Amino acid sequence: MSRTGVRRVLSGLGVAAALAAGGCRTPHPTVRVFSPPPAPPPAPTDLGQLPPVPLTLIEPDYHTLPLLDPATADVTGETRPRPVGLTTEFVAKRAAEHAPAATALERENEVPTATVEWPGGSCAPPSGGNLARELRPLVAADMRNKAAGEAVAAFYQLADAEGRAEVVRKTIESLDKLRAAVKEAKAKGVKPPIDEDELDRQRAAWISLLGQVELAAKLLDGQLKRTLGASGKMTERFQPAGEFGISTETIDVAAAVAVALERRQDLVAMRTAYLKLSSDNVGEVREFLRTVPGTGGALGTGSPPGTTGYGPQVGPFARAAVRQIAEVEAAVSGVAAAEVEVRRRQLFGLIEQKERAVADEVRAEAAVLAEQARQVGLARWRAEKLMAKLADLRKQDAGAAAVVPAELEANRARADVIQAVMAWHQAKAKLTAAQGLYTGGK
Repeated sequence: MSRTGVRRVLSGLGVAAALAAGGCRTPHPTVRVFSPPPAPPPAPTDLGQLPPVPLTLIEPDYHTLPLLDPATADVTGETRPRPVGLTTEFVAKRAAEHAPAATALERENEVPTATVEWPGGSCAPPSGGNLARELRPLVAADMRNKAAGEAVAAFYQLADAEGRAEVVRKTIESLDKLRAAVKEAKAKGVKPPIDEDELDRQRAAWISLLGQVELAAKLLDGQLKRTLGASGKMTERFQPAGEFGISTETIDVAAAVAVALERRQDLVAMRTAYLKLSSDNVGEVREFLRTVPGTGGALGTGSPPGTTGYGPQVGPFARAAVRQIAEVEAAVSGVAAAEVEVRRRQLFGLIEQKERAVADEVRAEAAVLAEQARQVGLARWRAEKLMAKLADLRKQDAGAAAVVPAELEANRARADVIQAVMAWHQAKAKLTAAQGLYTGGK
């Protein structure tokens, strides 16, 4: 262990010297442990003392509920905020750059370091903290990579919601056209094949679905605004834009795993700690281990070394403590060397475990991506069949009573295609994040 490290370990000796100068004649300190009494357990609630409550019906009184007539409900979407186009490339880049937790962690490296210049001695730069300063950017890069992956997944979830909402609106428009045709037929004394009440019930079901997807879009819009650092006062809403086709190329799983094992920033950080572990930085590695596998405890490790009580304000007491360092340095260095070996074994095991976890994660995401491509193919097949059927009915001029039900079924299939495609893109985003590819470099 370096002399600076031993000084940190023995910082309490300055206090001991001060006590001795003050007249303490006890040869050995006595440690007295005071244990507080245990807290009393919470008193259990006596169920026999529950106040009597009259039983009521669970179904609420309808007069206390809001009422919305589906025949008059607005489904145009014109009252929604003005859309602003957003691309997946911008989302990934901006989310990685913003990542508040990663930025906070990197700023730990801005904490200044200090050393003490002793009279007649040299002032060497502090040796502690160098490894921690090297590890923090790697951990922060991992955090930025994950933030980008989550943001891109949210982007495609928003695209799914917006795309299906548009299909639902067109479906409701078709229902409204059929309802108008039914009303016109009744006015002419012709009995329509579909009852207006049935159409209203279908409209109510589609309006309910529209409300769900628009709510999902609103929540995802707010999530993306927070993730990208947009102002909370922003009145526009994000609208995903770009090419949403998918790739049909087969994934080379082995190559994808190899990339992840090389690029994943959390793995690189663990390997760096393992390779550069020494008696001088074992304390920094100890702090780093607290962040594995998450980031809890990573902040607050940038305290400046070399300022543990040795200073001009202590005077002769510090110098008295320093003279004792040589007597115990060998013992302390032996303890540090033993800890180094323990930490090395810990890191080796953690790296081995992490490599397996990363490889499994990449294989799993690749499997999800491949299966989702099959789901897209099945959804497309079904949608094209139903759209062809709809086209034939229109060609035959089969009438609204036959065309509209076929159109509703075709629109459901189109919505399923949108959902399957966006699920594929979400799986692709998760695979990219699992490989550590949303942040550059190693």
